[in-house]
Amino acid sequence: MITTYDKLNDIRKKHKDKKISICTGSFDLFHYSHLMFLKYIKQHSDILIVVIKSDKDVKAKGKNRPIINENKNHSSTRKWFSYIWYNKQDN
Repeated sequence: MITTYDKLNDIRKKHKDKKISICTGSFDLFHYSHLMFLKYIKQHSDILIVVIKSDKDVKAKGKNRPIINENKNHSSTRKWFSYIWYNKQDN
């Protein structure tokens, strides 16, 4: 489910008895270490919110970045998250 910063309080209220974790990454080239990172966090959480960095932030990593843009790269992390939040510059 896609969420925003403004909805984090609602998520906390909805899952008040659950352990919620948030992690941030670009994930524009999903690899084994990303998988192990998300798997570890999910094992220690009931609810996982993955924050995807904006394409603008990822471009700072190199001229050919992002490899997979922010609107498509969540498909590789879908199995691990409960919510996804696209971290735009206005959030």
